[in-house]
Amino acid sequence: MKYLAPVDDSYQHDSRLKDILPAPEPDFQPNSPWGIIRVCEPTISSVEKDLVNEGLDGGWVSNVGPHVQAFEEEFAAFCQVQYCSSMNSGTSALELVFRGLDLKPGDEVIVPDFTMAAGINAVVLAGGTPVFVDADPETFHIDPTKLKAAITDRTKAIEVTHLYGHPADMDPILKIAGEYNLTVVEDAAEAHGAEYHGKRAGSLGHIACFSFFANKIFTCGEGGAITTDDEGFDALMRRLRKQGYSPERHFWHRYLGSNYVMSNMQASVVLGQLRRADELINARRSNAVYYSQVLETIPGIEIPIEKPGCKHVQWMYGIRVTEEFPVSRDELRAQLAAKGIETRNYFVPMHLQPLYFKEEYIGKFPVSENLCATGFYLPSSSHLQRDQLDYVLECIVNIAGK
Repeated sequence: MKYLAPVDDSYQHDSRLKDILPAPEPDFQPNSPWGIIRVCEPTISSVEKDLVNEGLDGGWVSNVGPHVQAFEEEFAAFCQVQYCSSMNSGTSALELVFRGLDLKPGDEVIVPDFTMAAGINAVVLAGGTPVFVDADPETFHIDPTKLKAAITDRTKAIEVTHLYGHPADMDPILKIAGEYNLTVVEDAAEAHGAEYHGKRAGSLGHIACFSFFANKIFTCGEGGAITTDDEGFDALMRRLRKQGYSPERHFWHRYLGSNYVMSNMQASVVLGQLRRADELINARRSNAVYYSQVLETIPGIEIPIEKPGCKHVQWMYGIRVTEEFPVSRDELRAQLAAKGIETRNYFVPMHLQPLYFKEEYIGKFPVSENLCATGFYLPSSSHLQRDQLDYVLECIVNIAGK
């Protein structure tokens, strides 16, 4: 039997990449007073449990159930938009959005080079071609100053990722999109509640996609959503997510759909999380302030910023390790792992991924490459306690030799 083979990745041994690509994951040992302090875990309360039991008691286990509708209505209001269609994952949301934009072979979507692969894969799976743009050195988002150079007569959309909980600089992006009649898609998977000049992520572009994966600020294990003010597009998403069923009769298909629906059990959990939004977001922002008060004093450590007019919800607290620090980023991660502290590298840029790599890409995305070489994030769960934060900080301070 012949089956799918992986893409060749032998280029990773190129000497030009040895200081960019991260080392293999360190061996995390349960050596902290809490075993392993995980990089991120869900924060679940009795609110979510009560809603799940309410749904189960009513027999609501499929995508038909009161909590699905309640979540969609409340999340739309939270994101300051008219419409929300729930999905079974953030990846499903991204895939349906780009299918809904009716990309044809040769159509291009401008995408961030420094991001997670789901949004890029979604473009390709929908038949489009991703065009990578380097990151802004301050915020790590797609650099608005480099957008126009990437636009061609085949460009159909711009995808923007609100990285690590900080919103992208949307005003110049939307201005350029308007000039060229391009659709702006927000990948807001990491930015529940983030704000840009008083507007919430999910309402900043034409369409937005969210993830409720286990490590997100609001979670139901797996889950996603699409938000928009476009009634027609919302109706299309609702149809495509459920096998393309037509409203006029059952088992009647005028669209090629699939099964991307959220169950009432998933909706019960994420509805409870949404109703605790302030608690979950404020905890991450408070933890970030606590981290920063110490880490900003350590030479060789660069902490995250919050641009004026923006609200950073600190999905993950990321730092960068420069040459001033006594050990490399990978060595710092290894020493923290030995102390029972789980961390995670920043994303490996898309242009260096086996699926998308081209020889001529090396060196053409210097900001993304630098972020990949120097960045990682610390434990960031909403329920982290101050003594756990103190332990993480003490370990870093000791390694720094302070």
